[in-house]
Amino acid sequence: MPYSIGVLLFSSPLLLVLPVVTALVGIWSLLRGQKRMRPVSSLRLWRELIPGESSVRRRRFDPLWLMVLVAAILAGLALAGPRWTYPVMKLVPVTWSVRSTGATTEAWVQADADGGALLVNGTARSMGSIELRKGLAIPVSPDAAGAIHLELQTAMGGAAASFRQRPDDQPFGLIEIASAGNPIDPMLHRVFAIQAGARLSDPTVRPRVLLVSAAGASPEDLADVDLVIALPPAALPGLTPGGRVERAAAATLPWTPVAAEHASGGAAWPAIVPLKDVHITALRQAAFDNTWEVAAEVPTSQGAMPLVLVRTVSKAGSQKALWVWLAAAPTTETDWFKSPGFVVYFMQLQQRTFGMPAGPAEWVGQPEPAKEPRMPTDLRPWLALAGIVLLVCAAGWFVRRSN
Repeated sequence: MPYSIGVLLFSSPLLLVLPVVTALVGIWSLLRGQKRMRPVSSLRLWRELIPGESSVRRRRFDPLWLMVLVAAILAGLALAGPRWTYPVMKLVPVTWSVRSTGATTEAWVQADADGGALLVNGTARSMGSIELRKGLAIPVSPDAAGAIHLELQTAMGGAAASFRQRPDDQPFGLIEIASAGNPIDPMLHRVFAIQAGARLSDPTVRPRVLLVSAAGASPEDLADVDLVIALPPAALPGLTPGGRVERAAAATLPWTPVAAEHASGGAAWPAIVPLKDVHITALRQAAFDNTWEVAAEVPTSQGAMPLVLVRTVSKAGSQKALWVWLAAAPTTETDWFKSPGFVVYFMQLQQRTFGMPAGPAEWVGQPEPAKEPRMPTDLRPWLALAGIVLLVCAAGWFVRRSN
């Protein structure tokens, strides 16, 4: 990473004079040895004059003594105590947060620094200077322990933090009634189960949310429940599911739901939940009485068909429960779950019935301490080993030449 570049340091910098002096003296000696006067046999002089016989050019330096010189320089460097060190990472001020919106979890990262790399649970993602300074939301996923570890690495330094879901959200019971052939829609389940306050299959916790996709939900199942979300083929009092209608494959226009015009009260469609990018492939018809209101419908060639039906039910005292029936499974018969409005809609229903500021699951971040710097690498053993190998090779070469 940008700040992990090593630096070469010496424990005794003054001793660097030794390898420098050794190199100068050794090179001077080798050059001087080439110019020294030596006695030469007369036969050798006559041999150089024989026509057609090429003369052999003499090496400029004797390799044997050159090896000895390099070994002496390495020994001098080892005495200076060289070591490869890694600088300590500087902490960079970073603004980051993590927030879950149903099916997705995103991390917001912003720092006044040059581009670098963002590590999410060990997986690196490059970030440019412009997007880092402006801030960027990145999809993330918690690890097996339910935590999200973020680490930013830039040329200026870095920082790290870990996030976990806030444990003090208001608890509520989450009850599910399903049959073997009609399981609870996974995206609908996740909207509520991902909240820190969800208590799955705990009927003792109040308030309660009931998700039902079985055909035989009894009045006892619906009693003392604050929010009911039903999927076909579940039938509720005053509502009976009908046949399944599929969009024709040859149809040119997609089925896009719209908010019902005359819905009021609990059935009024929230303005912050868009439907223009939602597409429906199939839904169930339903017969219902006047206690139910159409919250959203799908215009088709056969007329408008209800997609979301809502009923407000009075409970003991002044409390009220909300029943919602969906004509299409969000995951298999629509792409609604891909829209952020999918989560927002059910959070709005939860807020109406619970009377609390329900919202996406929040995460609490805690800065992580700076990583321990890497231990310096001592280069003296390697320099000494290289010098010994050169000396052994030079000694063997000298013995062989003498023979």
